[in-house]
Amino acid sequence: MRFCFGILLGLVLGVSSKRKVVLLIGIEGTGHHLIETVLKQSQLYVHAFTPDVVMAREHFSQKYLQWYDAKSEPYIIHGADSFPEGRPLHAINHPHLPGFLLLNETGEINLRLVVLKRDPVDAVCSALRRFHADPISSGRTASDSLYMIQSIVQSVPHTTVCFKRAMNDSAYLFQALWPALNGIADKQMLRNATSHVVLFAVQTHHTYSETTCPKYAFLKNILHSQRTSC
Repeated sequence: MRFCFGILLGLVLGVSSKRKVVLLIGIEGTGHHLIETVLKQSQLYVHAFTPDVVMAREHFSQKYLQWYDAKSEPYIIHGADSFPEGRPLHAINHPHLPGFLLLNETGEINLRLVVLKRDPVDAVCSALRRFHADPISSGRTASDSLYMIQSIVQSVPHTTVCFKRAMNDSAYLFQALWPALNGIADKQMLRNATSHVVLFAVQTHHTYSETTCPKYAFLKNILHSQRTSC
């Protein structure tokens, strides 16, 4: 399985002269659209991954830096697509993580990883509500993806956004995002954006159960060991 994520490696204290690259990482349904809306309201542009850059494994570093140099932004935020599994829980569209880690280690970029967490049963149900996908294969793909994400975050500096808390507490969402966006976003603008977006999101939030989600019982069974209060 591959990785559906958007990412932040190395929390930086103060302003760094390195190129800042922010990636969001989480399975589909963990809040990419919520965070993307916050960032856009903070006047920050969020990129989707493009196949010519993402899938060029052998020469990823060179191609990514060329792509980066072609942009006018002093930073790059990747997060419009979810990872590891893409959309809707089966497409292969993901960043070449080893390439990003190498660029970070060699000082080419200041990589910042933001991990999005949500009860995976609710996350998969959210994806199934929005996309036409097979519930069984989607649940299995999500499970594989979660194991891969966990193996990454155990050894990589990151910040975490808990979906459930973010939906109910704009102050928490701001505090969770700020370490990744320090030196990129205007602090007050980000604070205002989180307040506005959370207020709207609460009004449109969906809850899931046996009656509202296909194969809910199956998803609970296959994802039981990976469920979280987030």
